[in-house]
Amino acid sequence: MRVIFDDLVHVDYGFLFLTTQLGDDAAIDIVDARGGQVNGLLGAACPGVLSLVTATHTGQVRVRIEMLDTAPPLGDEWDDVVEVSFDARGPQAAMSTFDGWWDLDLGGTGHHRVRLCCTGWDAAAGADPGEDPDGPAFAGERYVLQLWPARPAPDVVLRQRSQGPAYWHGVARETPAPPDQHVLATAARMQEAEDAAEERRQEARWAREQLLESWGGTEPDARLLAVGGFAQQLARRDRGLVDLLAGADPTTQTAVARWATRRVCDAATDLVDWAVPLAAVQAGEPVPAPFDDYEALSATVWPQPAGGFVGVIETLSFPADRPPPRMLVDPTVSAVSALAGAAQPDPLRAALDCVEAAGWSEPDEAAYFTAVREVLARR
Repeated sequence: MRVIFDDLVHVDYGFLFLTTQLGDDAAIDIVDARGGQVNGLLGAACPGVLSLVTATHTGQVRVRIEMLDTAPPLGDEWDDVVEVSFDARGPQAAMSTFDGWWDLDLGGTGHHRVRLCCTGWDAAAGADPGEDPDGPAFAGERYVLQLWPARPAPDVVLRQRSQGPAYWHGVARETPAPPDQHVLATAARMQEAEDAAEERRQEARWAREQLLESWGGTEPDARLLAVGGFAQQLARRDRGLVDLLAGADPTTQTAVARWATRRVCDAATDLVDWAVPLAAVQAGEPVPAPFDDYEALSATVWPQPAGGFVGVIETLSFPADRPPPRMLVDPTVSAVSALAGAAQPDPLRAALDCVEAAGWSEPDEAAYFTAVREVLARR
């Protein structure tokens, strides 16, 4: 036999716990601990936890805990004796009361049988604690917990001589057993998996919503997703036109790109000769300098801003019954971007980029997109 605790313990509300669930944030419920048992003095319905009910409500009680190799003989000096099975989750344990804590070393883990032996219950329960609850303990009230390795078995009342324990035995038998911990853990894992799956579904829905929004309400195919450039911007403005351009043959796509580029270059500033880059576009050749360098061309057309060109925008005013004013880009800015688009090796990318860039400076967007459709229809 090894004694791991033997001392006075101050209790409040008539209970104390022994647990190997160290660091577990879950609160220990004394009601759950004895639920479904035949005895109400020593609750073991919650794995890794023992709950002990004392006769003294508030004050000091004598507690002794013994570790044994086998079941000890049952002495006649004990008034009330019960046994339960206990799963020691670790060799380190703790005994606790309302505001007390004692570290214990069980020396082993696994399934144990635990016997609680009590004396002096009814006398202690009827004793007057006086004005000092921390005064001397009632001499006749003692509790001994004896633990030894054993297979799990139902709890049992081995002896009952006192009225108080009889009452608590009745309470335990009327208390529903707590949910099975394995069932709870399985349900928690299933719920966690379902929550994760729902989160993934929500993320997928959000991603799809974002995809549809960025592509004008229709999911793009792999070709459009890979094309890059201004495809998304044009899709948000006229998704149907994007689909028409994507369905056209490469020759038609190239023709539309050149048409849009010539159109916007015609509207751009006459400070530069647009015929030079247009001739290169028509011949399928790289755009020459400075038309291939946005900043260099900007310095030529708009030399006044210090630190580089930041953009030229004008706002058209519309009557009150028209839609809100639309911000228009200077045609020269659109022309430079359209020239860059026309130089793209992918005909679809070139068509999409040129139509989008040229449209930035169109005062009547609907009429412009109609004109693009007419060019497509003539091809």
